[in-house]
Amino acid sequence: MIRHGETKENKDGVYQGRTIESSINETGKIQSKLLGKFMKAFENYFPLPFIIFSSSATRALQTGAAVEYSMFGSHRLELVSMPELQEIDHGEWEGRRHADIQAAYPELYKLWLEHPMAMCFPGGESSKNAESRVLSGLKKILEGTDGNILIVGHVITNLFVLCNLLKNPKMIRGVRQHNTCLNVIERNGNEFKDIMLNSTAHLLTPPEAQK
Repeated sequence: MIRHGETKENKDGVYQGRTIESSINETGKIQSKLLGKFMKAFENYFPLPFIIFSSSATRALQTGAAVEYSMFGSHRLELVSMPELQEIDHGEWEGRRHADIQAAYPELYKLWLEHPMAMCFPGGESSKNAESRVLSGLKKILEGTDGNILIVGHVITNLFVLCNLLKNPKMIRGVRQHNTCLNVIERNGNEFKDIMLNSTAHLLTPPEAQK
C-alpha cells in the first residue's frame, strides 16, 4: 500500500481532502517513477502486484499509473478506481493552509492532532464515518482477490487500513505516511503482519539515477 505522489497542495501545506482535485507535480512524478523501479528491483523479496486498487482521486490514479509504468515499461495491470478509498472529507478546511486552520479552529485543530477518531470536520465527514467507508472498500478488496495487490491511498486512508489490519488503533497517530511511501503487509488467512511501514528508501536514489 502506498500514498500518492506529491502535489502542489502538499508542498504548500494545504488540506486537499476530497474536493481539491489536484494532480501530482513534477516531484510526485519522479517519486512515483523511483518507487516503481524500487519495487521491480526487489520483486524477489516483495512480489509485484497483479492488480492495483486506487482511490478515485486524480492524484492517486496518476500515481498508480506512473508506478505501474515504471515497474513494467507499459500499462499491463488493471487499475481499479474506488471512491471508498478517497481521503477523508475535511469540509471547510479544504483548500486552506495548516497555519490558517490552526488559527481559525484552535480547539478543533488540537482535537484532530490529539484525538483524531473523535473528530468531525465542519461541513465534512467524521473520522468514524470515513473509517467505515474506507474499511468497506478494504473488505471488497480482500474478499474479491487473492495474490499480491497494490493499494494507492492517502494519509488517513492508509492509516485506517493499517490500524484495522494490524489491530492497533494507536497507529492513527503513531505512523507517518510520506508521499509515495511503501507499506508492505503480509497476509496469512485472516492474519496480517507488517513487513515494512512508511518506507521512502526509493527516494534515496542518487540524482543521476533518477533520469
